[in-house]
Amino acid sequence: MPPLTKSEASPRPATLIPATVLLAELQGLERLGLDCAAIEREVLAVIGAWPADPDGLIPVAGYERMWQVAMDRFGSNDLPTALGLAIPFGAFGTIDYLAASADTLAGSIASLELHLSVMTRDTRLQHDAGEAAHSRVSIAVNGPLGIVAEEFTLAALVGRFAILTDPPVKPLWVGLRTPARPPAEAGNNGREQRLGVPVRYGQPVTSMTLHSAQLRQRMCRADPYLHATLVSLARQLNVDAQPASDLEQAIRARLRDALGHGRAQPRSVAHLLGLSERTLQRRLAELGRSFRTIVEDFRREEATHLLANARLALIDVAARLGYAEQTSFTRAFRRWTGRTPGDWRRDNAVTR
Repeated sequence: MPPLTKSEASPRPATLIPATVLLAELQGLERLGLDCAAIEREVLAVIGAWPADPDGLIPVAGYERMWQVAMDRFGSNDLPTALGLAIPFGAFGTIDYLAASADTLAGSIASLELHLSVMTRDTRLQHDAGEAAHSRVSIAVNGPLGIVAEEFTLAALVGRFAILTDPPVKPLWVGLRTPARPPAEAGNNGREQRLGVPVRYGQPVTSMTLHSAQLRQRMCRADPYLHATLVSLARQLNVDAQPASDLEQAIRARLRDALGHGRAQPRSVAHLLGLSERTLQRRLAELGRSFRTIVEDFRREEATHLLANARLALIDVAARLGYAEQTSFTRAFRRWTGRTPGDWRRDNAVTR
């Protein structure tokens, strides 16, 4: 959950991240009892010095070094969850107040979607209504430490939703792409204890599942005037953003229909976007993405969303994802999760 800053509005190389993100995480590590000063020295050995501008950027190598050192010293594999919950409210700057000032939880989630689509290239939050009774909020991070960053961001959201609503909103369960670990290994149950909700490992997408009724829960810090001001600021900052920064979102918005109708080829989707295929491929290359990877990621995430609907036959799930045969879908799903779609559905049905 990086903060809303002017520096983030302009295109930035994928090898740089906002210094405020790392500083907030160092603050959280100190609250977890780690030697923050020692870890900071390790970071500075990589990046040289903090930027003079508090909204400045630093090499991502410093971020990776912080996580490497912190994980070695924490002694448990659930550090991303622990740290996400330890970051105090306000440490992420404007984005915290943007989410908190919304009228309802649904408005808060929509504001976070807006912020991430406007301000970042590598982090995406998506809200899927799903079945009438349930709703899913998924998080995807492309780049270094993707799975770690996803777990950290998910925990930060769970923690903030709990303190910003009354009564506190907690998910039915959370899903992590983190592989399941043997019960005897330290930290395996730490995530559930920290989050206070069931955790399902080895999922195709990092997400939380909520009761749809929870989306109507009012936020304790609701402030319509402040919220409108911050939303306006987010949109204003987007004026300087590179048009290609929203390209993946635009592609994904069209894939759900295109896959089901066999039109998920670069040429067809480019036509839907009003672009030539060559322009589409060039702009994706500028983002360090490929059309094939976007389709693969979308299928992986959409698969669990569709499988959550027990009334939808597996062959229909396969068809909606653009697979001519159910066996092709089964092979792909096994590659993503190590399990068959049927096995995943039996073990991941929402029962509450």
